[in-house]
Amino acid sequence: MDVRSLIKLTKCRYLFGNFIVVNVNPLLTVRKFNKIIHKSSCTKSIIDAKNSKRQLKNSFFASILQIRNYTSDSSKQEIQLNESIPHVRMHFILLLPLVAFTLGVWQIYRRRWKMGIIAELDQKMSGDSLTLIPEHIDENAMNYRKFILRGTFDHSKELYLYPKVRVSESGGSLMFGDGSRNGGHIITPFQLADQPGRVVLIDRGWVAHEQIHPGRRRKGQIIGETIVTGIYRKSESGAWPKPRNDIDKNHWFYRDNEAMGKVVGCEPVLIEASYTVPGGPIGDQTVVNIRNKHFEYVITWWLMAASMGALWFRYVLIPRRQAGFRF
Repeated sequence: MDVRSLIKLTKCRYLFGNFIVVNVNPLLTVRKFNKIIHKSSCTKSIIDAKNSKRQLKNSFFASILQIRNYTSDSSKQEIQLNESIPHVRMHFILLLPLVAFTLGVWQIYRRRWKMGIIAELDQKMSGDSLTLIPEHIDENAMNYRKFILRGTFDHSKELYLYPKVRVSESGGSLMFGDGSRNGGHIITPFQLADQPGRVVLIDRGWVAHEQIHPGRRRKGQIIGETIVTGIYRKSESGAWPKPRNDIDKNHWFYRDNEAMGKVVGCEPVLIEASYTVPGGPIGDQTVVNIRNKHFEYVITWWLMAASMGALWFRYVLIPRRQAGFRF
């Protein structure tokens, strides 16, 4: 007998996989009924799996759409932020050419100042030499002024300014090369013949380190009255990193006219000799040669300002205007 004819259902409802059977014909065998139930359950499981897969797929696409919407909203907010708030990095880059231009202007004032110093030194070096020490001396105004003095050395009170390196005739240091050695300057009190009672200091020049002791340079120790030509030198700064002068050991690291004058009992006036004594110190250790390259510095800074300004205009300002941003 056919299964359909054997199953006579007066009422059968299929709801979400629940198979409800009412008034089943008693002639239906248990085996046939179980097959039908199993087949219905498998069909419902397949339908549920397809529905779950469809829901998962819809959830995945919904997440992607949500991410796209979030990214789009973030981009819109960033664009609005860039439009409303000035771009800090853009303005910082703009400061670079402005700073370079300002430094170029500053070098113009530096050049004027340097030219004034050179003109003042030329006037002092080309002027007539003084034969008398003024009563009141302004070190800054008197510095590099030429003198011709007549008097006598007191070699028993020598002062030693070292370590110092010898200066070549061209004004460069001979610390490296040329076979020169390290040494120091010999500073000796000088009794003025034309101004009795007045004693000044004379920096006689440079000697090698092994000749600092006067017993090793007897030929250069001038005895009796002599004439000294030289220039006035003011005190040096004793700021760091220079060590302090060791007065007890007669070891001077820098010129201190006031302290040196007190030690030997003379005026705080120092004249640097411009000549060399055979067998003695090598004079003329100050070469006035002031560099003045500020005009080149002006050109350099302004070229840098123009280059950086052009780069800022090309790669910052133009792209922002093309994108519709305000300055």
